[in-house]
Amino acid sequence: VLGNLSLSPMVMWNNSNGVVINGNGITVSNGVLTFNPLRTSHGGQYTCQSTLSEFNSTMLSSTQLIVQIPPPIITTTAVPSQVAITGSNITLLCNVQLDPSVDSNVTVNRTWIGPAGTTLGGSAPNKNGSIYQTTLSLISMKTTDVGIYTCSMTVSAVVPQFIVQTTVSGTIQ
Repeated sequence: VLGNLSLSPMVMWNNSNGVVINGNGITVSNGVLTFNPLRTSHGGQYTCQSTLSEFNSTMLSSTQLIVQIPPPIITTTAVPSQVAITGSNITLLCNVQLDPSVDSNVTVNRTWIGPAGTTLGGSAPNKNGSIYQTTLSLISMKTTDVGIYTCSMTVSAVVPQFIVQTTVSGTIQ
């Protein structure tokens, strides 16, 4: 309050999509911008515009919000079991579970590494909800197939103006 003059600034938040409004985990109240829960799609440039109409004055302030992908959970298993008989078939499974806050477009790439350190094929990751699964089938197992198999999955999420990557690995012996 300046003398008998009561100042009431009008505050607006903008991002690359325009004026920020309530919804999709975003709340704007009394000039405060709140994310609950914070999601990967919330990343990007935000600008606060404060206007005092009494003085015909506008102030701008910008900030870059960088949202990282929470660490995924990886599990590896062998079907029917991790003990195989020579000549039998075995399927190695590799699952990556993403945090539910990852709501951006996601690409998951996989690499299987065999006991000799060679890169193997395996299936492209299939998505089931927030879980991505890749398999590697070993047909007519030989004694030379014995060893450690490593599954590595790289998760890339496109958030506004950024590409965020994280890699996780799991092994089967």
